Amino acid sequence: MVMKNRTYGELCLVRSTGNGCLIYRDMVGRFVVLHAAAPEEGRPVATLAGAYAECRGLEEARRAIEQEPAA
Repeated sequence: MVMKNRTYGELCLVRSTGNGCLIYRDMVGRFVVLHAAAPEEGRPVATLAGAYAECRGLEEARRAIEQEPAA
C-alpha cells in the first residue's frame, strides 16, 4: 500500500502494529512511523527496530494523555 504524505512524500506500508501505529518506508529508505490518529505527524527513524521502539513510545504517550484527568 502506497500513500502520499505532505512531509515525507510517497510512503510504502511496511507494518501495522495493531494499536494504531503504522510503519512506512519512504523513497530514500528511511522508516517513517505514523499513528492513525495523527497521520501527518510522522517521525523518521533509521531502522525497523527503531520504528518499533518509536511505536511503543507513541502508544505510551497516547495512553498517558488519555489517562489525564479533565481540567
